[in-house]
Amino acid sequence: MSEMNKVSAAKDREAIARETLLYVCGCAVRNEIPDAGIVCKADMSMLHQMSKRQLLEAYVYWALSKGSIFNQTDPKISDAWRNDYWTALRKATLMGAEREELIQFLEEKHIWYLPLKGLILKDFYSEYGVRQMSDNDFLFDLSYADAVKDWFLSRGYEHKTDLLEKHDEYRMKPVYNFEMHRCLFAAGETAWADYYQDVKERLQKDAGNGYGYHFSDEDFYIYFIAHACRHLVKSGTGLRTLVDLYLYVVAKTELDWKYIERELRKLGLAREERKMRHIASKVFRDRSANPMRNMTDEEAAYLEIFFSSGTYGTLQNKVLSRLQVLGKPEKGANRGRKVLMAAQYIRRRLFQHDALRRKKYQVFYEHWWLRPILPFYRLGRGIVYSRERMKEEIKSLVRFVKRSR
Repeated sequence: MSEMNKVSAAKDREAIARETLLYVCGCAVRNEIPDAGIVCKADMSMLHQMSKRQLLEAYVYWALSKGSIFNQTDPKISDAWRNDYWTALRKATLMGAEREELIQFLEEKHIWYLPLKGLILKDFYSEYGVRQMSDNDFLFDLSYADAVKDWFLSRGYEHKTDLLEKHDEYRMKPVYNFEMHRCLFAAGETAWADYYQDVKERLQKDAGNGYGYHFSDEDFYIYFIAHACRHLVKSGTGLRTLVDLYLYVVAKTELDWKYIERELRKLGLAREERKMRHIASKVFRDRSANPMRNMTDEEAAYLEIFFSSGTYGTLQNKVLSRLQVLGKPEKGANRGRKVLMAAQYIRRRLFQHDALRRKKYQVFYEHWWLRPILPFYRLGRGIVYSRERMKEEIKSLVRFVKRSR
């Protein structure tokens, strides 16, 4: 087989695996048994790795195990996949027990708390543990940050605070990882920090405990969209986001969409939400072997962002998303317009937001006369320590400039 034919065959296998992954996820959200005749046309090893990259391996395994598909699969692949599934369930069990210990501590110390993201979304999946989470996220009363830190450290956790002091991260082997959020969006990180500055005023008190809070169904969905779009702007987000969205919207049949639309408009996210909801609905309601068959070029391109990102995004998507923030060039825009956008991108990368510079480069912030040197310092440091990453970033910019519209 010629090299060109090998490349073509590899692309065909990847395309079939993608179609199959969407098909199986659709079966999973509809609680249907996947057709073995459809699934077994895919390269099962590739399907396994693709689902793993999207942090969907447990969910896809659960869907496939309801039928006889693994009886027709290479035992090495099925055994590895089964091990991933049980590993995910074990992690969910261990984290769940530790989470209850944390909540008990927060209740005893009269510290208000709000479970976030996956801690809510996991309950919309049909099976325990199949909605995988890398960590457990809580927003909590910031005035008790030291007491919370002491509790984690006393149990053997390692502590790290992110640069913008948005959250404290606590890790402990083998699987424990908590993010205790001081705020939902840090000033200078996104345009949505002001909207969520006094977030507790939007919360509702839990009925079954003393200090737990929750969003209304509508406000949770708005936060979910804002969080997803934060990832889209930074480096992309994966298929699990679309699964989460679809399951939530299907379960919450009485959402106040007028309120949601109005609030998302304030955040500038109404159009993005409609795109995500449309693509999720189109993919997961389609019962065919290829849910992508009736997509427009624009829809396929949008879905590609979720496919190529994996769960936590890629550098190329990060570059393209940041360029979109600068403004999409008009259809047929000349190369000069794109070069200008690329130059603006580079300028923003070199001259970081003041809030981030304050945390990351304190010496430059404290001594104003050093600030003009900061871009050159960052460039030199990047060449020394992040040369390959810089090369990829530059390649992404070049591809953007050269790409035909």
